Amino acid sequence: MSADSGIFLEKYNDLSSSLGTGVVEFHLAPNEDFNQRLGEITCSEEGMFHKGLDNYLTKNEYSASMESNPEWWNECSRIRKRKLLEEFDFLSLPYDELRQLKQSITYCVDQYLGIFEKEYRGKRPNYFHSWAVICKLEKKAESPHIHHFNPINLAGVYYVSGDFSPQNGELEIYPDNRRTQTKLTYCPNAGRILLFPAPLPHAIGYYNGRTPRISIAFDIWFKKEPKANSI
Repeated sequence: MSADSGIFLEKYNDLSSSLGTGVVEFHLAPNEDFNQRLGEITCSEEGMFHKGLDNYLTKNEYSASMESNPEWWNECSRIRKRKLLEEFDFLSLPYDELRQLKQSITYCVDQYLGIFEKEYRGKRPNYFHSWAVICKLEKKAESPHIHHFNPINLAGVYYVSGDFSPQNGELEIYPDNRRTQTKLTYCPNAGRILLFPAPLPHAIGYYNGRTPRISIAFDIWFKKEPKANSI
């Protein structure tokens, strides 16, 4: 990776045998201030984005229909909000740190496709979608879910900062979605990227850290006709 990226790939660990097929951890080495600045940007922009999104929905979608048919209005707002979220790419905001991180993620994806060359057979991703995740200073859990059914799509996360002690908000991975009682855990750390197939069920355990945990999640799609966020 180029010297001006501010973040470097040290090594990777193929965790496929222990955490499910296609799970790979990349160890990055950001410079001293990189994650601190990234955390500041994330906290600021994540709040402003959701505030702006709420204002947009209120301004553009409020009508008499909200009073006459609130269920219909709420459903329309939910669909519109999901569409806006999918079109929004957090790492495309105009900050050098976000640009550098996106470059690093793209590089790691290239390495990942090389590791699983037989499975991807030269296919290239052409859509990138990212968002900020902040776990506050209270217990919070996320139930098992998948991102997309397309088996060649990828999901990933970059861990910025927080309390990374064991059994505290670990990523829970379910290698066989037919047996959701089978759960494997991954304890993250700052400066790590985890990549895995998007259809692989995963969840976040309870988090009760001493400081907020900040991470940036993303999806890598292999779409035939990308309309936004092309890479």
